[in-house]
Amino acid sequence: MTLVSNTELTPLMFLERSARVFPDTTAVIYGKPAMTCRQLAGAVTGVARALRASGIRPGTVLRT
Repeated sequence: MTLVSNTELTPLMFLERSARVFPDTTAVIYGKPAMTCRQLAGAVTGVARALRASGIRPGTVLRT
């Protein structure tokens, strides 16, 4: 019998899970080099930290 998990994943949870379960699997192919799930998660985390460091928080609305 196969055990199936039906846990709903947010985009962030999906990214974190993919990096943990499939760290060396190709996640993005756009130009060279391709990025693995681990590399993509690291890049996204870096951008998120930079945004937080600049004062952006959940719910922040940027107007031009």
